[in-house]
Amino acid sequence: MVAHVSGFCVATVCNYFGHSSFSFVDRPKSGTQFTRFIVVAVMALALRGGFIATAAELGLPILLAVSAGIIGGGVVSYIGNEFYVFRGASAPSRPAQWKMATVGLVAYIVIIRLLYQGVIDVMPQEAYYWTYAQHPAWGYLDHPPMVAWVIAFGTMVFGDTEFGVRAGATMSWLVTAYFMCRLTSDLFGRMSAFLALLLLSVLPFFFAIGALTTPDAPLTAAWSAALYFLQRAIIADYPKAWLGAGVSIGLGMLSKYTIALLGPAALVFLIVDPRSRHWLSTKWPYICAVVATALFSPVIAWNASHDWASFQFQGSKRWISDEINFSTPTFLLFVATLLGPLGLLLAGAATGRILRISVRIDVHRTTAFLTVFTVVPLAVFGVFSLVHMVKMNWTGPVWLSLLPVMARIVATAIKDGSMPRMVAAVKVGVVSSTLAFALLLHYLALGLPFIGYSSSLRGLPVAWKEFVVVAEQIKAKVAAETGYLPMLVGMDSYSIASELGFYRGGRTALTDITSQNLFGQDGLMFGIWGSARPYEGRVAIMYGLKEESVAEDGIAAWFDSIGPVEARIVQKNQSDAGRFFYRIGYGLRSRPLPSAQ
Repeated sequence: MVAHVSGFCVATVCNYFGHSSFSFVDRPKSGTQFTRFIVVAVMALALRGGFIATAAELGLPILLAVSAGIIGGGVVSYIGNEFYVFRGASAPSRPAQWKMATVGLVAYIVIIRLLYQGVIDVMPQEAYYWTYAQHPAWGYLDHPPMVAWVIAFGTMVFGDTEFGVRAGATMSWLVTAYFMCRLTSDLFGRMSAFLALLLLSVLPFFFAIGALTTPDAPLTAAWSAALYFLQRAIIADYPKAWLGAGVSIGLGMLSKYTIALLGPAALVFLIVDPRSRHWLSTKWPYICAVVATALFSPVIAWNASHDWASFQFQGSKRWISDEINFSTPTFLLFVATLLGPLGLLLAGAATGRILRISVRIDVHRTTAFLTVFTVVPLAVFGVFSLVHMVKMNWTGPVWLSLLPVMARIVATAIKDGSMPRMVAAVKVGVVSSTLAFALLLHYLALGLPFIGYSSSLRGLPVAWKEFVVVAEQIKAKVAAETGYLPMLVGMDSYSIASELGFYRGGRTALTDITSQNLFGQDGLMFGIWGSARPYEGRVAIMYGLKEESVAEDGIAAWFDSIGPVEARIVQKNQSDAGRFFYRIGYGLRSRPLPSAQ
């Protein structure tokens, strides 16, 4: 990392003086030229780092790895200097410039995600969903099965690797991009479609769904498809589009139950829009509901045979609670995090546009459609936050329906030259987001000069692979000392056990791994998978990220004897990246001693 970054900096200084003094000396100067050059340089650095990290991960010779990095970074540097930094006097029109910039930035972001997704450790959530894929089923306690299917397909093609796990995220983002471009183009034209694609690339939530495989990735893809087909059915009056909406919602229900909120949103719009009410007396909306239900029926069957476990977990246990938690401020903070500064700016502008809507009927119906499909789901989450805790990712797909309005506002400002400050702010926001994501990926894979890692493994996905290596060393030592193969216990609900399973190398490794469910605590699906396994009499190594998780007095009652709590440091790229605690128990009991209960 040090050699790569320092060498790049030297080359960049030479590059700037060479270009400004020789290559582009005949082109006009501008006050922002040096700033633009730095932007391009950072983008080139991150792409170069991605090529180097990927080549090293594939085991290619170091000369080939560095050469790939130099070529990749050089391409970005050349294109950026030619069209962005040292621009000629005869520039194309502003809409054409934005279209060119969109194509370049979107291509850059897709490529950089692809490069880094195979060299950054899987997040605990991703590792947990990978364990789903190792236990094929029509349902799971906390989610429907789509995320397991997506990961199973990716790992079938690319193996049980980080890239294999995340291949589904890339596919989901591409599907989302396709339907959002189609939707925005139908409503507001091609220029707005280009800008919608740009926003879909740089807003934090949508960038994340293309980088991480969680249920939100296929959910967002299905949500975007459902919006497109609902618009085609209701606004454009294509009856058969209801079938596409039914398939999309059904697939979305296989991803995450929250897409069901599109049903009430559609009903509200059909009621409030006079021209749409006739659909209620036709067969098409009901066919849509039947198709969605049919696709979702395997999950219903799974729940029926498992005491409605998933429906209770996501439904009654969340909504029906004696404890009241007012989390609306947290809810608003989560919205701000998902959208980022640029998204908040444009969401505010979109809200203002909706409030100042024209009385023309065609504009009214289009904007009302997008408004209803934003407000209804958002209102449900907002009401929920008044009495319950919320999670950050819940509202992410909701903003898809506002994205075309955001894009339309920017497109209008670019074409007619109005709101120059808005356009300038969008430029700054797009560039800032791109640089932030690029540097973040570089940091997670290779690090950055003078910036260390957090002291906790919980913070970032930077040292889970190294943690498992150390955990396996401890296991080998215990096996040699006792003559028995110990089982590994992650002392949280799923994170540690999932990472242990993934980086130990495949499904067979999970047979000796479980979570804190072993001691009667919440282990989510590990509690179901491990409920029938014979653990009694085993030696167990308990791993925790907090000392108290393995130091509790009650744990000793589950064993004939137990060792002391010990700590180990985990390093990433020769830097401390966190620590964990472990404890060894001998002679596991099927239940704790009564005196400790």
